[in-house]
Amino acid sequence: MENPLSYETEEFGRKVSEKVLEDPILNCRLGWKENLRAAKPYQIKELERELKVNWKIWEDNAAIFSEHKVAWIEPGSETDFLAISRMDLLEDLLDKVHELGYRALLGSHHLGASVPLIEERRVKRFDGYVTPVNKLGIMMFPTQRTAENSVKRTGKEGKLIVDIKPFAGGRIKPEEALNYVYKKLKADSCMIGVGSVEEAKEDFQDTKEILAS
Repeated sequence: MENPLSYETEEFGRKVSEKVLEDPILNCRLGWKENLRAAKPYQIKELERELKVNWKIWEDNAAIFSEHKVAWIEPGSETDFLAISRMDLLEDLLDKVHELGYRALLGSHHLGASVPLIEERRVKRFDGYVTPVNKLGIMMFPTQRTAENSVKRTGKEGKLIVDIKPFAGGRIKPEEALNYVYKKLKADSCMIGVGSVEEAKEDFQDTKEILAS
């Protein structure tokens, strides 16, 4: 089993960078590789002193949903960034979600790295994760294997896993994709993208049969 806390090695960092740069879904973004390569890393001073949450904007946006029946609030995929740099801000976000009377899920694209850090800190006040899970390992960082291990461990601990990108941008047939999601990794739910009513009906039928088997 890979050790998810040994990511600081130069070789591992290079492999993860290559995976991120070559990810087929991320490369749908205009100028993805060029912008990522040109980006400069944050300095320690910036992370410790200047990184803040504008609570006024956050609360104003959260208030938009006050008249609706909201199951969970997912503060954003910044979970990964905050888990490795400012766990205190992540915990503050979760506290704010609960102060407003909601439950929370954490969005993560680097599940294999973030889950061990969040577990080590014993972060509470959230019910599970929203994360990419698919058979091809697309957008599952830092590696498919570490992400899979985190999904399985999280499930055993009673946390929810809500899968996104199960079809890997249309690269996996629905039945094959959903078997991987529900049978192999035992995700609790998944969100899918469809292009027509007929496509949605087919996906829902496949899901119904898989869950009933």
